[in-house]
Amino acid sequence: MSIERPSKTFELYLCESGRGVAFAKLICYPRCMFTKLRCSLGDWHGRGLFLLAASLIFTLALAHADQPEPQLGSELTQLDLALELKDGQRVRVVNPYGNVRLRALPDAAEGELRVSVQTAPGVSNPARIVLHQIEDGIELVIEGDAPLRDTEGFLRADFVLGLPNRVRLDVQMERGDFTMHPFDAPIRLRAEGGTIRLRTTGEVDVEVLSGHVVYQPGGEASIAGGRIQTSSAPVDVMLKRPERLNFEVVSGAAVTTDSVAILARRTRDGRTLRFLDDPAAGLIRIQTDDAPVRLVAEGIR
Repeated sequence: MSIERPSKTFELYLCESGRGVAFAKLICYPRCMFTKLRCSLGDWHGRGLFLLAASLIFTLALAHADQPEPQLGSELTQLDLALELKDGQRVRVVNPYGNVRLRALPDAAEGELRVSVQTAPGVSNPARIVLHQIEDGIELVIEGDAPLRDTEGFLRADFVLGLPNRVRLDVQMERGDFTMHPFDAPIRLRAEGGTIRLRTTGEVDVEVLSGHVVYQPGGEASIAGGRIQTSSAPVDVMLKRPERLNFEVVSGAAVTTDSVAILARRTRDGRTLRFLDDPAAGLIRIQTDDAPVRLVAEGIR
């Protein structure tokens, strides 16, 4: 019998609870065969460690989750719209029926929207894209002759939006996933639930009730930071160079990091943990009601 070698190792320092710091290592084997948790505990009480393990397993499962496939036998219709855009304007997208994906078109003169509408077999597409002019930009929605939720045979609609960096994105969803290419413009997002993956150096303003939020600004541009607020959705910050950003975290569960450099910057003010050392860097404020927060640097490969 052969034993497969570990594919990933995560080392985390727990820095929440005020009762001490615990160190844990989670070894993940291919195909989720099994996991082994090794812990060295200081004055740590079981709750924080349990939340850490649960958060890691949940995060790894989400990382491998695919976008939903069209339902078997359903009809798929694509709607396309070219967008004339002005510098600095807001592009508001409202999709209560599925996912939103952002394609970055950094220097494009125009934007574009593609909506994939799924209907039951034999049901023609009941939806159309509607563009509204709003005070500081445009709003994109889909509508039907009757409310789409009450339209027999309508299943879902997924948006793929292509935008240049010179606009501001505003997304309103219900229960769907948001994914994106690396981007340098501000993003505002409101959702009831879903997996939210943020990859912008622009300012973020995010509120979500449940699901999972991953914040991973890339590139070499300065990071504006912003705010992320959730109820039961865990938040992961993925940053290879943590000195590029300051953190302020209020969590109803554990706050963890795998970086000694981040941990060394920690101060506490009541329930608020601050990781600050560069007044010139941006600040990301994270608050959860009942979900863990992870600040990951060393684990990014």
